[in-house]
Amino acid sequence: MVSRKKPGVGFWATVVVVVALIGYPLSIGPACWLDGWLHDDAEVGIIGRIYYPIIWVASVDPSDLTWSFVERYSGVGRRDRAWPALDLHGELVWCCP
Repeated sequence: MVSRKKPGVGFWATVVVVVALIGYPLSIGPACWLDGWLHDDAEVGIIGRIYYPIIWVASVDPSDLTWSFVERYSGVGRRDRAWPALDLHGELVWCCP
């Protein structure tokens, strides 16, 4: 007979960390798309609070690779094609193409 062990705490902790590290950055696009279809205001609001770390990293990335990804991925599903960004004062705003 083959003994089948249930996955332990270490396995599930690893699954949670991997999903968080991959899922959190990838969820910025659908969140921005949904916000663009539900709200017509110019306030970044909840998107800015949840995704501020990603937006901040993208704005200070010297290679511009991260910013290009955030800009394109966040705006592709929105009616106004806007993306979240930081202005010169560090405030979150929607930038339009």
